[in-house]
Amino acid sequence: MSESLGSQVSWKWARDFALVGAVSSFLAPALIVGSWLGVGTLVLLALVGGATGAGLGVVLARLLRTPIGALSWPLMVLGMGALGALWGVVVGLAGGLMLTVPDGIEVLDQGHVNPVVAAFIACAALAAGLQLAWFGAAYHRAVRASAPTWIAVVLACGMPLVGWAALLFLSGGAMVGLRA
Repeated sequence: MSESLGSQVSWKWARDFALVGAVSSFLAPALIVGSWLGVGTLVLLALVGGATGAGLGVVLARLLRTPIGALSWPLMVLGMGALGALWGVVVGLAGGLMLTVPDGIEVLDQGHVNPVVAAFIACAALAAGLQLAWFGAAYHRAVRASAPTWIAVVLACGMPLVGWAALLFLSGGAMVGLRA
């Protein structure tokens, strides 16, 4: 693959993963806890999710041009899920640290991570892991098949809505009260 083509591929992956990261990092917490986080935290999460998503896209575009890109579908899903969980930890940590500023929450409470911050990071890791498990593998498969990738990007951006709807359904509507 020529260097120019490789740069175009990396740019496309960076753009698409940045979009998914920014939208998901803003929308998922906004739907679940909404105004409690504040607009500043939600914007910070979108910026961190977008920036780290762009970086992850570049890394994946290059990494998947190696023999790793030929892994079986189940292994690809597992690998993407693990990378997604790490991605979620980074974004969740940024959000967790931002929570400490306006509310006076201590990140470390008697030598242990504050449960609110830990829960925020855990939720972000779980959500990003599940999302990248299917999105990353599907995106890679679409690229390899020269199929359109925009469908996977749009679906990935809409996943926070699916997660919110599932939580709303499973809670019998009690989730609505969390946003107030």
